[in-house]
Amino acid sequence: MMLRNLMRTVIGTVVVLTCLHCANQMSGIETTNGATIFVHAERVEGTTLPYALVYLFDKEYIPFVDSGLGIATVADINGNFSFSGINIDTVSLTLISSDFKNAAYVKSGSAGVQYRAELNSLGVLKGSVVASDSGMILVFIQGTAYYKLLSGSGVFEIGYVPQGTYAISAAVLTKPNSTSAYTIKSISAVSVVTIESGEATSVSLTVP
Repeated sequence: MMLRNLMRTVIGTVVVLTCLHCANQMSGIETTNGATIFVHAERVEGTTLPYALVYLFDKEYIPFVDSGLGIATVADINGNFSFSGINIDTVSLTLISSDFKNAAYVKSGSAGVQYRAELNSLGVLKGSVVASDSGMILVFIQGTAYYKLLSGSGVFEIGYVPQGTYAISAAVLTKPNSTSAYTIKSISAVSVVTIESGEATSVSLTVP
C-alpha cells in the first residue's frame, strides 16, 4: 500500500514538473533516450530523461502485498536521480518517461558497476494461471511494480512492461480477517520470459 500511494504522489509530481519544464522552454537540456546508472555500496544514482519516473526494488519485493523494499523518485530537470541508504546487493530499476511512452528495466548486481539502458516502447505480458486452491490470485513480475489480480484460475494481461528478461510468478493470496493484510498462501514455480519492445509475450503458470 505504501508504494502504491507513493507512486500516485510521484506521478502527480512529474505532471507538475513537466508543465513547468514546457513553460520554461529549457532548450539546453539533453534529450537522449537512454539511462546511465551507477551502483555504489549504499547509493544508487544515475541520469536519464528529465522528469522520468524511477522505481527501485530489492530482489525480495513482491507488488500488491508490498513485501521487500520498493521506493520511487522523479529525475530532475537535468535527468539526475539518486537513492541513498540502499545497503543491498541486488536491485532492479524501472525507468518510465514522463509521457509514459517509453521505459527501461535494469537489474543490477554488486556495487561499483555502471549500467546503461535505452528507454524503448513498451511490451505486453499475457497468459493463463491454473491454481489448485481457490481464492484471489496475484500474478506478478518479480522486482517490479507490475502485477495483475485474478479472482481465480484464468487468463491475464499486464501491459506497459519495459523490454527485458523477467521472472514471473503467480500466488494464491489469503486474508485471515477484514483488517489484516493479504499474504501468500501458495506460489508457483518461477517462469523466465523475455519481453520485447512493442510485442506481446505469453506464459502459463501453475500454483500447486
